[in-house]
Parts: sequence; structure tokens; C-alpha cells
Amino acid sequence: MPRQSYPPAVWDGTTEVLENVVDVKSRYCRHLDAKDWGRWAALFVPDATMQIGPSSDAIVRGRDAIRDLVAAQLRKATTLHEVRDPELREDGPGHVRIVWRMRDRVESPLYLLEGTGFYEDVYARTPEGWRIASLRLHRSKVSMTPKTLVMKTVLSAHRSGWLRRVSPDADRTLGQALHVGLRPGQRP
Repeated sequence: MPRQSYPPAVWDGTTEVLENVVDVKSRYCRHLDAKDWGRWAALFVPDATMQIGPSSDAIVRGRDAIRDLVAAQLRKATTLHEVRDPELREDGPGHVRIVWRMRDRVESPLYLLEGTGFYEDVYARTPEGWRIASLRLHRSKVSMTPKTLVMKTVLSAHRSGWLRRVSPDADRTLGQALHVGLRPGQRP
């Protein structure tokens, strides 16, 4: 079935499915910004995957691992996540794929990150309702403004390749956050 834009052409249950997954994604943003990690993690299936950045190293597997990583990364940050314009298509029995236009803002003591792009999610129907089975973030624009000399130094070390030699994990995490994988106007 070709990708649909809201309001979608109707196949059996499409409107109900769309309403339910819009509710899930709305709660995803609300609980993420509120740092309500228990409720946020409950929106994922137990074996969910999350990918931010192009590398297969960027894939996090399992609801608990996803929660632990994101909670640690955003512990001291104030965030704002917004999604809109869901494009829905059936992705097999009990699964739908939705591409969401997204905008986020993450402000920590060290930096301000602002980005735009798309979430590409797959939702699975479970006994508890629709849940996120996989989530992938595609950025078309990202800017990071360092707020401290330390962060300016880290960004410079990342750009020069020095951070990769000193701390490959820190370099990979920063690279994933700054990765822009889509050209203007391109969609996943």
C-alpha cells in the first residue's frame, strides 16, 4: 500500500489505528520531555529497537536499554519534542509504519541542540494496545551551540578526529547526535 498522508485513505481500521498511534506518539513526546521514564518506556515493546545516526552501532536493542541510554543522556537537560504530519502505511499484519516530521530542542548545562527531520517508527499491535517496535531518527538539520569552554573543546576535538582516538564512545555518541542524513526536502 502506498504511503498515506493524514487524513488517510481508509483501509479497514485505518482511522482508528491512526488515532491510537497518534496518541502513543503524543505520550512519547510528553513523557520524554517530563522525564517520566517508566511511562515513556512502557510505550515500547520489550524487544524494541532505536537508531539515531547512520551506523548499525547506533542501534539500541530492548526497551530497558533504550530507556537507560536516553535517561542518562538527558538527565540534566530540558527538552522539547514535537511531531506532526503523520504518514501512515500498513507494514504487515498488526504493524504500521509512520513517518513523522519532527523538531526537537535539547538544552543542557553544556550545550543547546536544535534539530529538525523525521522519525520513522514501526508500531505493533499488542494486547496492551499499539506500541513502538522500532524508532529511527533521521535529521535534515541540526545545530549545536556550546555553552562552555569544555563543550567548545569537545566539539573541536570531534571535528578534528582527536576525540575518536581518546574516547571512541563519546565521539560516536556526539557524532550520532550531530548526524544529518537527509538533504533538504528529502524524506525517509
